[in-house]
Amino acid sequence: MLDTARPDFETKARLTDLIARHAHTPGKVEGAIPGVEFYRAEEPTECRPVVYKPCIIIVAQGSKCGLLGDNRYEYNAYNYLVLSVPLPLVARVEEASPENPFLSMCISVDPVMLGDLLIDLDEDDLCLDDGGYGETTVAMEQAIHAAPLSDHIAGAAVRLIEAMDHETERKVLARQIMREILYRVLVGERGACLRAAARRGGKFHQLAEVLRTLHTDYTRSFSVGDMASIAGMSATAFHSNFKAITSMTPLQYLKNIRLHQARNMMLHDGLNASTAAFRVGYASPFQFSREYKRLFGAPPSREIRNAQPEYVY
Repeated sequence: MLDTARPDFETKARLTDLIARHAHTPGKVEGAIPGVEFYRAEEPTECRPVVYKPCIIIVAQGSKCGLLGDNRYEYNAYNYLVLSVPLPLVARVEEASPENPFLSMCISVDPVMLGDLLIDLDEDDLCLDDGGYGETTVAMEQAIHAAPLSDHIAGAAVRLIEAMDHETERKVLARQIMREILYRVLVGERGACLRAAARRGGKFHQLAEVLRTLHTDYTRSFSVGDMASIAGMSATAFHSNFKAITSMTPLQYLKNIRLHQARNMMLHDGLNASTAAFRVGYASPFQFSREYKRLFGAPPSREIRNAQPEYVY
């Protein structure tokens, strides 16, 4: 049975208070356990290119939207966002103010935990409406979804943050509660995206493996043929299916990931543009600067100088 009960006022108020206490200043704050982050924004933002890793984003207050191709995904106090693969999006905070800031938490999807859950679950536990998509069907909607926030998920999020605030509970309970949240999403209305990415043998799983490889091994000079070989597909089929999921070509995706990684190196590690360009696989600083400006709207030096803390996973 689908978990459709909405969070009550007390649960929502407690979640808002807990996230506000952890995300006490604008920007991203690392949680006390790996895989959990908090975010606060006190004003709406312009559209910004961001990269999200596989994760579950739960919003306590305000709203944000992500754009992928022609598709718009809104996540707010009533809808959480789930991503099963690393995806570059264009995102913006839509509702936020100093009095009522945008507040959210992000829980990374642990592939080992996800695989263990699928082993424990029978097919009968997952006989839900997949929105018309079979488990091996390649469709962009399988990679990212906004889904109604349930009372079970909101309540578990509250318990997870409360456990993080106590050393013993953090060590004993936190991972179990993260597993519970992943379970609730997995068997929920939009769990098909996680199931398809985790189940071996399907086309979507093969493409998810390529996306994870590109996300972690972005300095390597991949050709489309190399990527297609990893996916076990012909180059033509791979190119078509890849674009259906990411709304960009494989080489555009790789370039996007490299530029975001270079930006993080400049913003957080203090590298200059030439060094960052070389680190992520660019041979030409001029080409790097040109492509960086095309993606972020300004040359590296000026864009980094004016950069604000962003919501990037």
